[in-house]
Amino acid sequence: MKFYAGIDIHKDSFFGTVLDESGEVVEQGNFPNTKEALQRLLFMPRKDTQITIEACGMWRGFYKMIKEAGYDAFLADPRKVKDIAGKKKTDRRDSRILADLLRTGYLPIVYIPDEEIINMRNIGRHRIRLVHMRSALKCRIKWTLLRSGIKYKKTIWVSV
Repeated sequence: MKFYAGIDIHKDSFFGTVLDESGEVVEQGNFPNTKEALQRLLFMPRKDTQITIEACGMWRGFYKMIKEAGYDAFLADPRKVKDIAGKKKTDRRDSRILADLLRTGYLPIVYIPDEEIINMRNIGRHRIRLVHMRSALKCRIKWTLLRSGIKYKKTIWVSV
């Protein structure tokens, strides 16, 4: 028998729902964000269990924990899930909907790149943040100089 789990993750905890092939709830509850708690929720054999979580700011660590525990994991597009599920959002409802969409084959799956690509994207994002910080700092310095009546040459801002 196959099982399908939908997990709504938060900073310190997650709410999980496990469904069987017929869509009946096998297990449901709120758990702390630990590998042991994940094992408590998913008490059944690993090869027959698929898990889905929504793509959010915390998905990477939880996804890694799921994969290290030996489960099949899928990442769902939260906007498309919301379009399918409706506006009323609760942890219980979200986790049930995720599991049910996975069970029925209607889960809007997000592509998960390999670690190397993720690291390259992180480097690019970090560079963009640094460039924005540099620009903001230049603007503050210029404004402070202008407000104080100090003239400056434009060549002072040429990057090396």
